[in-house]
Amino acid sequence: MNSETSIFDKKTAGLFIIILIIALTARIINLELRPLHHDETVRAFMIQGIADGNPWKHHMGFHGPFLFYANALSFKIFGESTFSLRIAESIFGGLIILLLIPIRSHIGNRGFLFSAALIALSPALIYFSRMTIQTPFILFFELATVVFAFSYSNSKNPIYAYLTAISIALAFTVKETTYVLLGMFGPYLAVKFILSLFRKQGRIRKKTKLFKANLSKWKMRLKNNAPVIISAILLFLVFYLIPYSSFLQELENVKSSLGLFQFWYDRVQYRHTKSVDYYFKIVLDVEFIPVIFAIVGLIYSIFRRNEFRTAVSYWSIAAFSVYSYIPTKEAWVFPHILPPIILLAGIGVEGVYLELARKKRFVGLGKPVFTIILIYFLAAYGLLAYEKNFVSYSAESNSLTYVQAYPDVEKIVERIENLSFKKTGGRDLDIVYAFEEDYPLRWYLRDYKNVAYYKGPVGGIYGWNGTTWGGEGSISWADDEVQSGNRSVKISSEKGVDGSWLQVVNATGGREYTLSGWVKTLNIENINASKVAQVFIRGGEGSTIIGESPSLTGITNWTFFEIPFTLPEEENTIRINLAIGGWGFVKGTVWYDNIKLNDARVINPDFEEGRREGQYPGVYIISDKLEYSLEPDFAKRYVKETYELRPRVPIIVYIRKDLL
Repeated sequence: MNSETSIFDKKTAGLFIIILIIALTARIINLELRPLHHDETVRAFMIQGIADGNPWKHHMGFHGPFLFYANALSFKIFGESTFSLRIAESIFGGLIILLLIPIRSHIGNRGFLFSAALIALSPALIYFSRMTIQTPFILFFELATVVFAFSYSNSKNPIYAYLTAISIALAFTVKETTYVLLGMFGPYLAVKFILSLFRKQGRIRKKTKLFKANLSKWKMRLKNNAPVIISAILLFLVFYLIPYSSFLQELENVKSSLGLFQFWYDRVQYRHTKSVDYYFKIVLDVEFIPVIFAIVGLIYSIFRRNEFRTAVSYWSIAAFSVYSYIPTKEAWVFPHILPPIILLAGIGVEGVYLELARKKRFVGLGKPVFTIILIYFLAAYGLLAYEKNFVSYSAESNSLTYVQAYPDVEKIVERIENLSFKKTGGRDLDIVYAFEEDYPLRWYLRDYKNVAYYKGPVGGIYGWNGTTWGGEGSISWADDEVQSGNRSVKISSEKGVDGSWLQVVNATGGREYTLSGWVKTLNIENINASKVAQVFIRGGEGSTIIGESPSLTGITNWTFFEIPFTLPEEENTIRINLAIGGWGFVKGTVWYDNIKLNDARVINPDFEEGRREGQYPGVYIISDKLEYSLEPDFAKRYVKETYELRPRVPIIVYIRKDLL
């Protein structure tokens, strides 16, 4: 090894520290600039529940527990904010540079610094370190796995074996794409092992005696290293099982996690599928600079081959090929391709310096010129990172974005907050939110006490959305039958209908609740429905039913029902459905009244308030679609403001005139 590349001198150490500071600064500075993404706010509610003391419960679609516990700790330290929701990702995204230190001597000092600078300035790595997502965590532990595994192979120091086992375990607690990394290196290690059985003094020889002798050596190595292997396996189990079991509080999580590979494999066949050249397009947009130098590194590795360069070259080609082949492709998956490419780029830069040193006549001019070229490319890379992360972070032209919310989201929240404090002195303003999707605004409005959410056009009753999903029937506010007060709700059909009154209530996952109320029926007859005249409860949209009242048929007087249930850990809403049918049709009439829920607020539980009876909430937030529009006589009391939730998705805010 060239002494110039093996000594970690003060100059190299000083430059590395500067690069590390730049990396952390680029990820942490102005961390709240970008409005929260839809997925970030969904995770935020789950993180909030864990920070409140609820154990994490495994849900296939939300991957492993690491992100949730890391951010719950951040909530505990910093409180709830956009900053605290992203700071853990930012720190891991910057500290990944430290993993280059164990392999510095294999890259060379200049290549080591260049690779560190590429990580620090990478537009894609910065972008996904500035949001609540698994990407920076999984990249950290995947790179740690490769670095420590190679370090163990090279030094046989058992510490590296233990660190490899821990890194693999923690990678699995982040995301199931760990299978992809292990799957990529499986064939490489298998071929390497087979070749080692026929190798003598660095050359391959086809001799039976040599094969048997080398096989015996491998058996002896396994025997001698048995304590290290057993210890590594135990460490893997500890660092996998403890987080996955929510620190031994939810052992069912571990069993559930065993199905992750099949779930992931099935999901990537149909979800977010794109053409095979998708990642190549992202490279051309934001990551062409490391790829240019990686090509140089690949050429250098072919002609100046050693074990490390061969492994990195294989990893670079395999990662790009495998992730391009997998049908599911998204911008947040793209960063998995970058670590080996960036390492290979460092190898390329170091190789150019070494080759220039070998050609004596180029030493005087070649090195300074090449250094200037590197500085130019790094400066261009840094400017590109700034533009993608701090200027066009929400633009459709930015290949890193995925339904990123526009800054208008925070303008809406600020507008509502000013109005609410002006009118009520706090967050007590009445708000009606009628839109196809709740997030990200549901998170921003989480502290407002009087928000009614409709998953569709605003109905005639404050807080409740009446819908018929099929068949023929009427859904109405009723005063002909009441359990108490002056109003109830009614669903009626002579031919058969599938309908319900719905309210979505904010709640905390993992907690026990009890929903109660009253129901009355008249001539209820089931045609083909799985639900008849009954109440059923879900968590998020599309989730399974977690509680229901008994089915009622025929004629019944006002009947009290009570439904105890536990909201799943991953959920943050309760969907109350007061139904006549479900997945089929029912004839007859059903009335509901006085719906109550312990430890969570049901808006207008007795159905006494209706907008046609003089109820005029302070703010309406609705879709621009025609069916969501406020009636003209109603709208005249409001001032209309138009914003954009994200590209080509307008969102309308109606503000009652007396608030202005």
